[in-house]
Parts: sequence; structure tokens; C-alpha cells
Amino acid sequence: MITRFNYQAEKITGWKSKEALGRSLDEVFQIINTKTEKPVSNLVCRVIKNGKIKNLINDTILVTPDGTKRRIDGRAAPILDSEGNVFGVIVVFVDITEQYLSRIALKKSEERLNTILSNTMAVIYSYKIKNGRPVFIYINENVKNVLGYEPEEIINNPDLWTDSVHPEDTNLIKTTTRNLLKNKEPVQFEYRFKHKAGSYCWLHEQQKIIVNEEGNFEIVAVCWNITERKRAEMLIRARLNLLSFSYNNSLDALLQKTVDEVCTILESPIGFYLFLSEDEKVLTLKAWSTETLKNFCKMEVKSGVQYHVDKAGVWADCVRERRPVIHNDYASLPNRKGIPKGHVKVFRELVVPIIRQDRIVAILGIGNKKQDYTEQDVQIASYFADIAWTIVEQKQKEERIRYISFHDTLTGLYNRAFLEEEMQRFDTERQLPIGIIMADVNGLKLVNDTYGHIMGDRADPLTLNITPSLLKLSQNCS
Repeated sequence: MITRFNYQAEKITGWKSKEALGRSLDEVFQIINTKTEKPVSNLVCRVIKNGKIKNLINDTILVTPDGTKRRIDGRAAPILDSEGNVFGVIVVFVDITEQYLSRIALKKSEERLNTILSNTMAVIYSYKIKNGRPVFIYINENVKNVLGYEPEEIINNPDLWTDSVHPEDTNLIKTTTRNLLKNKEPVQFEYRFKHKAGSYCWLHEQQKIIVNEEGNFEIVAVCWNITERKRAEMLIRARLNLLSFSYNNSLDALLQKTVDEVCTILESPIGFYLFLSEDEKVLTLKAWSTETLKNFCKMEVKSGVQYHVDKAGVWADCVRERRPVIHNDYASLPNRKGIPKGHVKVFRELVVPIIRQDRIVAILGIGNKKQDYTEQDVQIASYFADIAWTIVEQKQKEERIRYISFHDTLTGLYNRAFLEEEMQRFDTERQLPIGIIMADVNGLKLVNDTYGHIMGDRADPLTLNITPSLLKLSQNCS
């Protein structure tokens, strides 16, 4: 039976004091479980029975006479006499409806925010520094899409993040973090991060310090995957490098440089470039990548080695099928052929054809990337192969023009322009002795008059081609 009932009890229960006094607790204090909506056992009875303080269970609702439901929190404590016997119970409770609604609103807000953060293209996380190491507080779900990790993997193992940074970029991050903590100004930087699958991707990251009311701070970071942008920049830079390189280097050196660039961008230690004959039956090796020659092939490999397409291994499928081929599980291929002794072991390869006027003119291949090759890799390899062939064609034209400018069309010997250039080269302050032999071949006019110009044109080269064979390497005939 209720013996005392204060003003706050009136406000919460909806009962007036004069109405509540003398009534049983169950009649005035009607409480139910939030989930089941079933009555909660009498709190006073439990205290009287055990003689101990009892708390209301979580999710308790008080139902007022007009049907209003209020979230409450409270407890009941025994009132003891001098001998320790329970002769009464005091019940203390408070209305927590507003706090509950605020908590629900906050939870929904957080869920909305998490939904937004999880659907953004960026990886968003926050962390604090403890003993010089990052301790992750939060990371959004998008980290799985961008970096391959579940959020819990990184939160539970903070070292995973730092260990995944490319070794060449660790000092950059350490320096940037020190500047952030020192100056308290936002920072941004770019670095490489190792994806869970094993390949590195480029990240652009921004960080900012947030300080709470207690003066404690945490660092909030937002990072975007910029691998595609970096690759595009690398492609443009590599193309310019190849064009610049081609001006002062040989054709073979250019092709090796091309293969090296592709291998660097696509993280492939093996690379090669071959020309294909006009009948598309014979492939001629023109270049291996520098790393292949240095670290992998133990057999002698020279430019000019030829391979018949019909006898070549699966790497020549791009010629037979006239399309790029990817072999990500080389060992399982049924038609693969054995590898020569001393040749690098292949476990993954990508080979692309270069096609001009519906004819395959060359192929470029790379191999042994740590991850599977993709269609995007095909596009990059094809891009470089095509650029290289365009430069090859240009250099061949330039070499042909250079040859024509210094050689006689009929005889193939050096012409007067070359002779004059050589004379200028030898005309130095050292006054080197120069021997000159001049021969008049006009007597061959008799052949023209007797047998016709066709025979005369044949006689000129025959006569003049004998002379170079009598000269030393340092001597010229024109």
C-alpha cells in the first residue's frame, strides 16, 4: 500500500497524491516490458522478499491512467527497522523518455551518416595517437571496396594500415603527421597503399585534427583512390619519355625502353617485343626488358632470334587468334610447351598484337605480375605497343630518308653530299693527311652506246661495287 507520493511521482504516473495514497503499487505503478509489453514483476515484493535493493530492468515502460507510455529508470530499496527487518520500501524512479528519444534520434542520425559515408567513393576514418602509434576509432564500410579489407580488420589491427604503406612513402607519412600534430593545420598528401589482393594503389588523403570539449583530440582522414589518375599521368609521361628517347637512341634501344616502361607501370618483371614477318609466319625478337636480361634469363638471348608462329608456345596465341591474350594460370594451359633450359619460369602472362592495315606487324608481351592481368592492363600494354610501333615507323622513315640523302640511287654508294661532309669532318686544325683517288667511269659510255642504257645501268653498279671491297673500314667510296 502506498503511504507517500511526491509531486514528481504525480507528474510521471499521472496519479494525484490523494488518489494514489492507500492504493497498491501495482495499481498505480503499472510497468511493462518494452519488447514483450507484458507486466513486469512487482518491484516492492522482490525487495521485501530478498531485503536487497532492486533495479528496474532495462526497457521498462510506465503506463499512465490515460494510456500514455513513458520510459522510466529506477530502483527500490528496503526500509529497515532497528532489528534489520523490512517494514517498508522506497521506490525512486525517473522519466527518461526524452533521453531515450534523443538516443534513438542520434542512432538514426548515425545510421544515416554511416549510410552516406559507406556509399561515398572515399575511405573515411578517424584515429588517435597512442604511444606513437595510430589507434583506429572508426573506418567506413567503403574501405572494403577500395582496399579490400573489412573495417574490423583494420580497427583490430592498427599496424595493418601502417605496414601496408609502400616502403618508399613511409617517411612522407611520418613527416606529414608530425607537421599535422605540430601546426594543427589540415594536411594532404599522396602515397601508395598495398591492397589486400597484393597490388599497390595510389591514395590522395586529407587529414584534420578535431578537439573535443575535454581537450582530447582525434584525427579525421578522408582518402580517395587516385590510381587511374596516376596511371594516366604515368602514361603521358612515359609517352613523352619514349619520344624524347627515340631522338638519340637506336631502334633496339627504343623497343627495350618501351618494354621497360610497360613492365614498370604494370608491375611485371618480364617483358619482350617481337616483329612479325609480312606473311605472319615468323616472329623476330627485337627486345627483352632490362630486368628480364639482368635477373631472370640465364640462357643467351639475342635480338634477331626467330620463332615460327606455328611452332611457338601459347604466348603466340595473340597472332593465331589475332587478339590480346591473358594467361593468368599459365601452368594449367593444355597447349603450353616446355620452357628452354635457363629461360625464366612463367606463371602469368599478357601478350598484345600491334595491327596495321589489318596485318599484325609486331607483338608486345609482359609476364609474372603478382596479381591477375585485367582488361585494363590490356589497354595499357596495347597503348604502349602502339606508340612504340608508331615511333618505329617514323624512325624507319627517317633512316630511309637519311640513307637516300647520302647514297646514290643507282649504285648504292655514298654520293657527293656525303663526300663533302666527310671532307669537312677531316678538315681539322691537325692537318691530317688525306688521300684521294678519283676514277673516271665515263668510259662505260661505250657500253651504253653499244648495248643500250639498260646494260649500261647494270655495268655501273658492278664496276663500282668492286671498289669498296678493296678499301679499309676507315676509307670510303662515293
